Amino acid sequence: MKNPFIQLLVILTLCLPLLAADKAPERFNVHAFGAVGDGIADDQPAITRAVEAVTKNKGGVLYFPSGTYRIGRGTANAIEFSGVSNVGILFDAGAVLLLDNLNPKTGLGDRGHGVLFKGPCHDITLTNVAVKWAKRPANRSQGDAFRFEGFPSDDRCISNIRMLQCSAENSPQTGAVLMGCSDIDVENFRITRTFADGLHFNACRHIHVNGVTGIETGDDTVSFMTYEDDKAVDAYSGGPGSYALAGYGEFNSNGSTATNIYAKGGTANGVRFGGAINVALSNVVVEGKMRAIISDCGKKDPPKASWSWLANRQITISNVVAINCMTGFYVWNYNNSPLTGDDKWWRHDIQLSNLTAKDCTADSIYIADAAGVTVRGAKAENRRIRILHARDCTLDGIELRNGDFIVEGEQENSAPNSDLELRDIHIEKGNLDLHNCGGLTCTDVRVSPTTTTTAPAH
Repeated sequence: MKNPFIQLLVILTLCLPLLAADKAPERFNVHAFGAVGDGIADDQPAITRAVEAVTKNKGGVLYFPSGTYRIGRGTANAIEFSGVSNVGILFDAGAVLLLDNLNPKTGLGDRGHGVLFKGPCHDITLTNVAVKWAKRPANRSQGDAFRFEGFPSDDRCISNIRMLQCSAENSPQTGAVLMGCSDIDVENFRITRTFADGLHFNACRHIHVNGVTGIETGDDTVSFMTYEDDKAVDAYSGGPGSYALAGYGEFNSNGSTATNIYAKGGTANGVRFGGAINVALSNVVVEGKMRAIISDCGKKDPPKASWSWLANRQITISNVVAINCMTGFYVWNYNNSPLTGDDKWWRHDIQLSNLTAKDCTADSIYIADAAGVTVRGAKAENRRIRILHARDCTLDGIELRNGDFIVEGEQENSAPNSDLELRDIHIEKGNLDLHNCGGLTCTDVRVSPTTTTTAPAH
């Protein structure tokens, strides 16, 4: 008699390919819905029909063969999914979503986004998706190449997002903005000439970025932010106070990593942190931006600031090169208020190692009105280092050539000691300038030729 267990095993083995085939997501070719892809016809209606089919199917792959898919001004967003999970968007090599929807009178964007997902939903994969505006907008205006509108809670977020080898060009706003999202993987994202951030995360968690190239982004190339405003109405999505996070939590970029970032030209910063916790950043090269790396915090202060954002905690940064930026590494308190009261508004926890800053126009390193910053291993050339009104900071293993090293404490007689530590500092062709430096500890500080200026501590 045959062994029934062996028979069952054989049957299951034979059925495995069939089971796998049943689970494969259905592919929806936009050509089957009337898309042409010749760069002339308006493919928006056909793409909308394909999106509706994927939605009705409760998931699937929206597939674009090679071609240029022009989007006119007929509807708001080129591709939009709302509350649909298990969705893939796949572009063949050479496929481009071309948005030709700027306002012809103003040259501004006013008709929506390239790819939009609204939550809650999960398991979204974008592969090789290229979004490009046919003309560069006249100025910053409406239109993100990729936009994810979730909410920072387990039941309302957009989760399990993958963006693989995607690109954005000439967008009126961001290359990609993700809000209230969780478990995100971004690989080899290229952003060219956006008017706002290249890749912006707000109130997200578990972000993993490997490979970003930002060329002439109009704002930060990569930004990890969590804003707060308990009176905000419809802040992105979700209704009043949707990002009113009173303290540090999971949706403050918690559990995130980013590596292999290259930013060149444009304005604002290479990488920015605001209200972030537990993020590791490595292997960053920034050329010709305002600041290579910035960590800041601030309270809502209309009209200067529309939101509040906390100081950054548990941030580790390594292997940064800043060339021809205004500032290489920049930490400050936006409101420039005294370091008193709740320290979530001024005490950071940042560890930076292996910084190279060359030919910055303002400062190689600038730390002001903040606490809790450690820099270990930095080479700065042709521009000064400034530490102003800072506390509990350590700079260790610093080589500064052709620039001054300036430390200035708080002037108030009642101000506590700064508890600053300078260790293994070598200044060549520059000055060491110390003012009001109560609580400053210097170990192995060398200045050649020797020029040191000191002022009495309070």
